[in-house]
Amino acid sequence: MITEMDAERIMPHLEGKEVFTEEEQKTIMDEKDTEKRTEAFLDIIELKTATAYDLFIEALGEVYPHVFLMLTDQQDKDGESIFE
Repeated sequence: MITEMDAERIMPHLEGKEVFTEEEQKTIMDEKDTEKRTEAFLDIIELKTATAYDLFIEALGEVYPHVFLMLTDQQDKDGESIFE
């Protein structure tokens, strides 16, 4: 999953929702390498509340629907994506 997304594109969807502290945001965004930035993001989000995780999943669905589908296995009865 680290190679499939960039935390920099997801962070704006979580701003104002109190998912990350300013220090956590700085830690994530200070990483210049995309994979390291995403790894830092995931390391922090896994320690958050279920609500924070749900907000992350929601943002993921908007920005990276293919990753969202991998994580949630959202398919209809015919095996087709429910988002198509």
